[in-house]
Amino acid sequence: MVYAFLDEFHQSFIPFRSASVTDLIKDMTGIAWYGLQSNRPITDKTIQR
Repeated sequence: MVYAFLDEFHQSFIPFRSASVTDLIKDMTGIAWYGLQSNRPITDKTIQR
């Protein structure tokens, strides 16, 4: 989640970019979703043979 804050902070210094709470929420949601998906256990059903 720190990455989302750092991304918004960085964007505030880039010309033609802006930092917003909406973008922060979207970044945090994407990071959380990726974290949940990447920690799924591998089962025989997920392995294609």
